[in-house]
Amino acid sequence: REILKGGPQHLLAECLAKIGQNAEAEAQYKQALEQEPEAPGIIHDYAFFMHQQKRSLEALQTLHGAVDKGINDERLWHLGGFIVNSQAEFLEFGLEWTAEALQFFPDHAGIRGFRGETLLKAGRIEEALPFFQQADGPGQPSARAAVILCELVLDRQAMPVTPDDEGKTS
Repeated sequence: REILKGGPQHLLAECLAKIGQNAEAEAQYKQALEQEPEAPGIIHDYAFFMHQQKRSLEALQTLHGAVDKGINDERLWHLGGFIVNSQAEFLEFGLEWTAEALQFFPDHAGIRGFRGETLLKAGRIEEALPFFQQADGPGQPSARAAVILCELVLDRQAMPVTPDDEGKTS
């Protein structure tokens, strides 16, 4: 069945992108989307490809178009959260994107993390703190560092960092 859809072009596009044949990869992504315009995997990978090509605005437009059509896939929302946090000029849109993503996927750890990051960048520290507190724990030095930063900015007593975690959170 997949051979009658966009699967072969999608796979070829991924391979071409990996070896740096970007024009050919672009053409294959477009062909795959012509055959399967609502395939979230193809949309995700094409948007990520565009982001890697420094075409983040186009990537976001692609993701936004997909979710506007009702293609409600956590991969699309997660990638959008990643992209909006990659560049300062996307901050306002990022606030909207991550808020909307949370409505659909409130328990998705990555989406929650991107929401916290976006709020932190917007200076909305009080709102950001719970997202980082929920992610804080062993093996999560970035979340721990964000909790400490938020607590210091809010003039609260920050929990001490253990010597084992200090290098990771600094």
